[in-house]
Amino acid sequence: MSQPMITQTGQYLKDLSFENFLGNTQFNTMPGVDLNVDLGVRPQQEPVIADGKVTCEYEVILTIRAAARPMGKDGAPPTDEDKILFMAEVAYAGRYQLTDVPQAEVEPFLLIEAPRLLFPFVRQIAADAVMQGGLPPLLMAPIDFVQLYQQRKAQQKPN
Repeated sequence: MSQPMITQTGQYLKDLSFENFLGNTQFNTMPGVDLNVDLGVRPQQEPVIADGKVTCEYEVILTIRAAARPMGKDGAPPTDEDKILFMAEVAYAGRYQLTDVPQAEVEPFLLIEAPRLLFPFVRQIAADAVMQGGLPPLLMAPIDFVQLYQQRKAQQKPN
């Protein structure tokens, strides 16, 4: 019986977009940033399932979208009506070869561990893009991918 094995076979930038709507404007206060996280998983071939174990290569794409708006008066959070100062989008992918991995472990790996491995790269690319736009770097706190996974599972449950 072979041991389960997961190998990262590659990682790469899939898409990068940055729009600076105000040029090199100095901010009196740091803008409020709305972050949106999206996660996509695509098998690169038909998964082979035998004896409850999966063998397949997957592409995991972590996409972060950020839109910055000026903070309201007295530090109030920005509203949708506030003008957008800048927008950034980074889609970063990793490819993972899973060999003889138990079926129950495949989804948690692809939706928790793989994006956790990719996130530091996404954060650095986004921060660099914003700085190259003449603005303070975009600072992103770590993302709780376990919580996102649990939310996703809860939404999939029938009522």
